[in-house]
Amino acid sequence: MARKRLHALFTFVLAVLLVLTLLVVFQSSVSKAAPVAQEEGQTYIVKAGDSLYEISGQFYGKPANWPAIVEATNAKAAQDKSFATITNPSSLNVGQKLWIPSPTVSQPTAAATPATKPTPTPIAPKTAISTTPRVFFTEPSNGASVPLTFTAAMSATGLIVEKSGEIHSGAGHMHILVDTDFVPAGDVIINDAQHIHFGKGQLTAPITLTPGIHVLHLQFANGAHIALDGPQYRDTITVTAAATSTQPAVHFVEPHTGATVPPNFMVKMAATGLTVEKSGEIHSGAGHMHILVDTDFVPAGDVIINDAQHIHFGKGQLTTPITLTPGIHVLHLQFANGAHIALDGPQYRDTITVTVAPTSTQPAVHFVEPLDGAIVPPKFAVKMAASHLTVEPAGEIHSGAGHMHILVDTDFVPAGDVIINDAQHIHFGKGQLTTTLTLDPGVHILHLQFANGAHVALDGLQYRDTITVTVKQ
Repeated sequence: MARKRLHALFTFVLAVLLVLTLLVVFQSSVSKAAPVAQEEGQTYIVKAGDSLYEISGQFYGKPANWPAIVEATNAKAAQDKSFATITNPSSLNVGQKLWIPSPTVSQPTAAATPATKPTPTPIAPKTAISTTPRVFFTEPSNGASVPLTFTAAMSATGLIVEKSGEIHSGAGHMHILVDTDFVPAGDVIINDAQHIHFGKGQLTAPITLTPGIHVLHLQFANGAHIALDGPQYRDTITVTAAATSTQPAVHFVEPHTGATVPPNFMVKMAATGLTVEKSGEIHSGAGHMHILVDTDFVPAGDVIINDAQHIHFGKGQLTTPITLTPGIHVLHLQFANGAHIALDGPQYRDTITVTVAPTSTQPAVHFVEPLDGAIVPPKFAVKMAASHLTVEPAGEIHSGAGHMHILVDTDFVPAGDVIINDAQHIHFGKGQLTTTLTLDPGVHILHLQFANGAHVALDGLQYRDTITVTVKQ
């Protein structure tokens, strides 16, 4: 009897151990099958010269995937204020904290194979780079003070801006609503003084307002002028319109007084209430500009001489390159009639002080014009420059020498690779430093890249520069 009880107890213990073992195995399999979801990705701190386009190319091998970074970073910012909130994808600030989702997160339907050399993406006419629909004002900025008549510039990402008349998916045109509410989605936007239509697909327009504070709404509609549904099709700015003076005046536009500039820099001048024209004939209220470098104004009624310190712009120019030695310099702007006779009054004069900094001895290339963030017409001039490098025609390879390339809406070519020659990789193998580009309306990224005589890209950030431009209609 005792042996039977011992056998039963032994059988019971074995059964309990078997059950416990099965429970442990089951729990382990469940844990492995369904791990706790963890967010995949990494942080990135913006450095000088960074753009979303380049960062996307760096992490994904595909520059066009940058909208995933914007969406992920903004989602992080909603929970953690240390992350940047990206409202303008064309502009990053040094030190901003971004979230880079892993390729499997940002591209759920594609395999995450890092590319060593991105394949150039053809430029799609009249489409923006981003895949996320959005419309926004590019000029003026929110809160700006503007003259009574000013230019409004608009832009769109992830949408086709086209003429009205036909309805296409993801396409339409702009409307500016002045001091009135948005039109409800699904309703037709009427055409009157407060509802301005841009049915030709325009992205820039002159706006005239009365003095005071005004609210401007930007609203996107389809080809039948029907307002589309969603905040992505709307933007709002507030501007203060101020009456401009009708009194004549001249002034420097840039650089500003107190600015630090390189030895070679651009000067821009402007006049209000005056006609700027070529010298030769004398007309009332008309004349041309002169810049006086480190010397006094010429007395009214005297002829302004033409020498190294008295620079004439007798062709009516309003921009010019200036070359100065390092140090502090005083620049006077003086207006004169067609016979170079200085006009009488402080309204015909302006003065700025600039500090010229010595140039670095390091090689570098950069865009001179247009400036980063500029709004340009579809056909515009581009100027490039190099320091401590010899710009020469292609063909032979010399140390510290080469020629320029402009890359349009595509990533830099890796150092050591040959820069191909196509519509997105424009060669200046004759050593040119100026050119004219023609681009479709929208936001475009231009990369400047220096290569040797065999078109092989040189290694280092000093051989690269980047600007973003918005092409107006």
